[in-house]
Amino acid sequence: MIETKAKLGFFLKPESTYLEKLQTEKNDLLDLNLPSRFIKDIPHLTLLHGVYENKEKILNDFLTSKLNINLPLEVKVLRPHIFYNDVENGFHSLTYLFEKKSEIINIQQKIINKFKPNTSSKFFSLDAIYEKNIKQYNYPFVGKDLLPHITIGNIKMDEKDIFLKTFLKKDFIKKIKFDSILIGEILNDDLVILQERS
Repeated sequence: MIETKAKLGFFLKPESTYLEKLQTEKNDLLDLNLPSRFIKDIPHLTLLHGVYENKEKILNDFLTSKLNINLPLEVKVLRPHIFYNDVENGFHSLTYLFEKKSEIINIQQKIINKFKPNTSSKFFSLDAIYEKNIKQYNYPFVGKDLLPHITIGNIKMDEKDIFLKTFLKKDFIKKIKFDSILIGEILNDDLVILQERS
């Protein structure tokens, strides 16, 4: 087996009904024709990501491991939210925040116990409170520090733009059901899905 280093992530995928609605929102952002990141990705809830020394081994283990994860899982959407100056200064991530269900944290813990990254991803302006998680898990947002959300996209625009204010006040889906776990490779500003497990 040839060892290949890769930046990989583990994600929860919404059921198709929700996926279509979220994808429509992503397409609307794309139509703005602004500098952006992660708009073309499949809508997902990130459990963790980092750098792995042996991509093939991780992919094989992901398919063959007994994870004991119960899906589907329905989660309440709390509200639209924007992470300002996220990933890079001037770029803002438009997201939907979810309730912090113990099931999501349990799924994350099972995944990170089995697939802890060899090295942490690089994070823009990360708060010092996450350092303990980086030391222990090579990922900052673990357990009580996880803020479950789906990102619609990361776009560059002025913080005071009316589009951002409108996004925060918009009507939104009140619940989303997740039906599978994805593993994907993060290449620059794109996520390429490699495998899926239900």
